[in-house]
Amino acid sequence: MKIGKNIAKKHVRVRLVSEFDLQNSKETNPSSGKTSILKSKRKEQKKIIVKKKCYLASPLGFSEVGRLFMKQRLVPFLKAMNLKVLNPWDFQDLNDEMESINTIQNFDKRVSRLRIINEAIARKNQSMIDEADILIAVLDGVDVDSGTASEIGYAYAKNKKVYGYRGDFRLSSDNIGSKVNLQVEYFCESIVFDLQSLKHSVLQSLS
Repeated sequence: MKIGKNIAKKHVRVRLVSEFDLQNSKETNPSSGKTSILKSKRKEQKKIIVKKKCYLASPLGFSEVGRLFMKQRLVPFLKAMNLKVLNPWDFQDLNDEMESINTIQNFDKRVSRLRIINEAIARKNQSMIDEADILIAVLDGVDVDSGTASEIGYAYAKNKKVYGYRGDFRLSSDNIGSKVNLQVEYFCESIVFDLQSLKHSVLQSLS
């Protein structure tokens, strides 16, 4: 009987010691707690660095010089701001389609095909604006490009912030009280004349 009692006491003692050691190890070396904290911090950081999507409204794709500025300067600059750029000029399949249409000799067939592709382009642009968080508009030209202006108006109606950039030093306004067309200016959060100011304006608003 004494042997049995001694064994029972040892089991109790071992269990108490094990529970004490386990509790003590958590207090003195809470590595498991740190691991869970680190994981939660990493998840928070992933949420923080999620890129905002910006639709780039511009007439830059219509000219060789404009395309060079867009691809080599403007788009890389926006990406460096941690923005995901949705650029309607990037869709080569639609561009190739437009070029193939120009080879159609029959006038009526060419017009019919162009109407189809025009609608496809417009629908794609609308979809990208819907997807975007913000819109950045290039306002160059004697007057703001009509397509760019319509995209600005659509984005504003969708409660998306619009930021204007004008690298063109010519006057383009209804009067000296505005920078560009007064209605376009009304829809924009800001209109700036250099890329650094654009960066400051966008990042300040998004922060």
